[in-house]
Amino acid sequence: MSIWKLSASAEKDAQILRNLLHKPPLLGGAKKICTLIERLSATDEPAAIPSVASGLFSSSETIHNAASSGIAKLLNLVPTIELIRLSEFLGGYFYGYVYERRDRIKPRQVEAYLKKTSDIAVGSLLSLHKNGYVRQIAVRFLSDVDSGEEIRFLLLRQNDWVDSISETAQSAICDRLTGDNLVSFVSESDLLMHLLECKRRDLSKIVSLYIDLLIAPQHREHVNEAVNSCGKQTGRKLIGLLLCRDGDHLADVVQFGVSSHDGVVRSKCLRRASDCLPADVCTEIAERFLSDKFIPVRLEAYELSAASSPAMSTGIWKRGLFDKSRSLRETAMFYLKKDGCDVASIYRKHLSRFPNSLPALSGLVESGDEKDIALFFQCLASPYASRRAEAVRGLGRFDRKSDVGRIQQSLLDESARVVRAAHQQLSTTRNQLNPEHLFGLIDDCKNLAGKKAILHLLLGLGRWPALSFLIRAAANEDALVADYSRSLIDASFCMNRVFTQPSSEQKKQIQTAIDESANDLANSVILDLRSYLSSYGFSV
Repeated sequence: MSIWKLSASAEKDAQILRNLLHKPPLLGGAKKICTLIERLSATDEPAAIPSVASGLFSSSETIHNAASSGIAKLLNLVPTIELIRLSEFLGGYFYGYVYERRDRIKPRQVEAYLKKTSDIAVGSLLSLHKNGYVRQIAVRFLSDVDSGEEIRFLLLRQNDWVDSISETAQSAICDRLTGDNLVSFVSESDLLMHLLECKRRDLSKIVSLYIDLLIAPQHREHVNEAVNSCGKQTGRKLIGLLLCRDGDHLADVVQFGVSSHDGVVRSKCLRRASDCLPADVCTEIAERFLSDKFIPVRLEAYELSAASSPAMSTGIWKRGLFDKSRSLRETAMFYLKKDGCDVASIYRKHLSRFPNSLPALSGLVESGDEKDIALFFQCLASPYASRRAEAVRGLGRFDRKSDVGRIQQSLLDESARVVRAAHQQLSTTRNQLNPEHLFGLIDDCKNLAGKKAILHLLLGLGRWPALSFLIRAAANEDALVADYSRSLIDASFCMNRVFTQPSSEQKKQIQTAIDESANDLANSVILDLRSYLSSYGFSV
């Protein structure tokens, strides 16, 4: 449940409190109000802050003290990053009379009150007030406080849309960025990184001062704590800033980061490992992550391992040839080809021992030559769809006209993966396709994916060459094929208009297709066709 939603019992107490504040009883009113404020404060529900805040400016000192104590307690329960939400919550939530005293308070009253009471909790709460003059006075008050409690509220007000408030808050934060206050800033690292991403104010100078303080030799023990206090995205940002700085802290950050649960952090730290750690340590770290589930981490691990052991880099990249990731295999091919290795022969040798190795087959598709076509034909009969799909890719790579017919047959495969691979390869060789033969495959397809792929390939031939086939498909007894074909006809006429006129032969083919399919076409389809074709000078 959201921290900004009261529980049923707390909501009941808040309602009673609102009624009492609106019309306090003559006898025992202050005592009842204080009891309700204390009860709401004891719920440990930050959503009770607006209700408790209603007693801050009461004429009764007893009620004020109870409210002040409750606000201090509840504000400590609000996570730093949620302070942003608290500001919105206080400004946008409607509580009727609860807000009257807080919202109607005048700046001179705030200044006199804070000067008299020096109440940090009230000053912190008023720094979130919707009135800019009230916020300004509250921020001035907090800038004179030096207890550490004010820091996170000053951090938030750095991003205020009022220039003078933002400048006062930034100046106060700069004055507090010292070793004595570092622990307070470490716990607010999440908010600092979050505000850095906001575009209203440029807080890069503040963050830079904080990073300089954090990586100082006497404060390095706080680095891990600062990262742990951040969320996922802000933690990545902080790690990135720490890795950008050279210094003795770098080794600690890398050692900490490679153990992170976040793959982005692990990959960033592996990238800097060779700059701060001995070669043997780098080799040991890289070995741990060569099988990481996150592809960028594995890639950085291979790079680190090869850089740490140059004499063994060829063997390391040969291992990378059989990684599950295509991008990583291509990287390994790049480095091995630079060293003069025959990558294709490595894959052929591996396949001779392990015929069902998918990474080896995929690698051979990328690096092989026409000598491997016979092997690709063999793989088309594999019981595994992944191998059949790679074989289709392999055949399509050489752009041989004699192989087009066999690739077309793969459109009939029961696996959508194989169909996609065949569609992708045939899309680059449309000039070699026989549309009559291709259209004849529709009724033999075993799944809808193959039929859709055929219709897309036909449409890829051009509107006019494809239209007669799409009209016949719109009359197909398979309702899904018919509906999909109609949608392609509509799309071909309704998207970018083609101004070329159909040839007399194409007109004849279209008319014949309509005549043959007229009994199976819906009247709405025929009417649409007439409307589309009439703009091109012929009627059906």
